[in-house]
Formats: sequence, C-alpha cells, structure tokens
Amino acid sequence: EGSIGDDIVFGGGAGQPTVPQSTPRVLKLAPGGTADKAGVKVGDEVSLVRLTENRFYQESFLRMSANPDATIKQLAGKEGITLNFRSMGMIQPGEQAPDFACLDTSGNEVNLAT
Repeated sequence: EGSIGDDIVFGGGAGQPTVPQSTPRVLKLAPGGTADKAGVKVGDEVSLVRLTENRFYQESFLRMSANPDATIKQLAGKEGITLNFRSMGMIQPGEQAPDFACLDTSGNEVNLAT
C-alpha cells in the first residue's frame, strides 16, 4: 500500500516508434520506500499499469514514452491504480557479483578478478 513518488525512478522507453525501444525498468529505489517495502527490486520491469479493472496501459505503450519515469508517476497518481512488475533477478546495489569469465576483443580470457 502507498503511492509511487520520489522513492523509485524508472528508465527505458524511446519517445518515438522509429528508434529502439526498451521496457521501462526500475533504475533506483529508496531503502524503506513504498516500492522497496512491496518487494520491487532495481532492474524489475514494469509490465502493466492498471487504472481500473477494464482500463490499463501495457508495456508496449510504456515503451513509447520519452520519459517513462514521468509517465508512470503521472498514471500512478490516480487513486486505486496498480503497477505490475516483472522480476528480472538482477544483482542489487551492494551485492557481490558472481564470478564469471569471458573473452575480450583480443581473445584473452578475463574475469572479475583481472
């Protein structure tokens, strides 16, 4: 329960249909804020903004937004709306990244320790 405000920041979108689009996702969360308490994590995607039982905005609409943070917060300002998130399972700020190895552009193996 609560309202979406300065405790969460969204990114993504495109602004026009002719440029690459990305699904809006959570870029930043305030510890202890409404979204954090609800279990939302950095990197989670916004899949749906439900205004009423029969009225909603899907992620395809949100991808078109030039400023998804402002668009989602404007929609979220309406009483009784619901935001649906898709968990992306990203490493969270402060967590240790898993060790991995890959090849650089010269074909040399690199990992987090190098």
